[in-house]
Amino acid sequence: MDLLALLILVVAAAGVFALRIVYLGWQGRRVAKRIIIRFGDAGAITPERARKPEELGIPLRGPIIGLRDHRPIVLRELIRVGDLVAAEDGRYYLSPEAYRFYNLHRGR
Repeated sequence: MDLLALLILVVAAAGVFALRIVYLGWQGRRVAKRIIIRFGDAGAITPERARKPEELGIPLRGPIIGLRDHRPIVLRELIRVGDLVAAEDGRYYLSPEAYRFYNLHRGR
């Protein structure tokens, strides 16, 4: 294999890797928006009205190994950054910032 072919192979592999990173970021943002909209549609905006993710069809764990379901990962990230606030008994509600986001994006 000559140097030019090797260089083309390395550049192509780097391009595929970069596209995968961009795709995963886009996928994560899309899933986060859907989760926030589900909690907002359910009215989970105060501790008294908090809901469990399972009630809204959001799994806490991924399905069978090998299948990609980004919802559990994105759910944990939304909790970590504070967009979903923990109530008691495994229930969550939207933070004020997430509720503003919900009001801007619902119905779209």
